[in-house]
Amino acid sequence: EAYTEAFMLVAAHASPANAGPLPLSALADQRVLLLEDGHCLRDQVLNACGTSLGGPKRGGGATNLGTLVELVANGQGVTLVPEMYAHGISGREERVRTLRFSDPEPNRRVALAWRKTHPLAQRFGELRDLVANCAPQ
Repeated sequence: EAYTEAFMLVAAHASPANAGPLPLSALADQRVLLLEDGHCLRDQVLNACGTSLGGPKRGGGATNLGTLVELVANGQGVTLVPEMYAHGISGREERVRTLRFSDPEPNRRVALAWRKTHPLAQRFGELRDLVANCAPQ
């Protein structure tokens, strides 16, 4: 495992969502936009949030995080993004805001896997360490 990364909520500035940190249960009343079926990040969000997302209010089908943020900016719902991505949008996108969740924060584990017998195994270990050092703290 390289690191554990929190998910953050992306909401439109006009959204009634509090300034945070928000309890995960706050998602029950929201239309939560997700990536399309089969995308690993969609699965990670669903696993991290469990039943907090509800069923009928879930929206899906976007192919990338940028599209989800645009949908949120246009009032179509809220979404969850990895913390590293959230730091990038908070400075460049004025129509949305990012909010933290209260503890325990939903999160995902990021890992790099390789065969121990691979000739570059040592380099892969160095790459994992480099990635871990770049992760949000």
